[in-house]
Amino acid sequence: MAKKERKLSIFEIVWYAVCGAFALWGLTYIVLGIAARYLPNNNPLVSANAAFKKIFALGFYYWGIIILVAATLAAIIVLLINAKKADRAFEKEQRRAARLASIHNNETPAVIDAEIEPVQAE
Repeated sequence: MAKKERKLSIFEIVWYAVCGAFALWGLTYIVLGIAARYLPNNNPLVSANAAFKKIFALGFYYWGIIILVAATLAAIIVLLINAKKADRAFEKEQRRAARLASIHNNETPAVIDAEIEPVQAE
């Protein structure tokens, strides 16, 4: 039986799950920040946003954007790393298939003999 290859590695699955959780966390902060902007001042969410802003110098909305951007960048980096690995493996398989096809057809690579003459400057 042929070994079934995974499209995603365990590393990719774990990192995408972690990045997704962080992105969801960022989206939650963004929604809370937008809600806190449009609620009356006596609402507990508005006071929580003010306390959060006092402690961390930014409110829910801006921290949500920062967390969402960081999660997106981490996911993009993992995607680029694994895409490079997949491209490398695909090219290796293509070279192997071409070698096997030439061996199977009993073709020898063509060798071109050429005489080289030096070029004289005018």
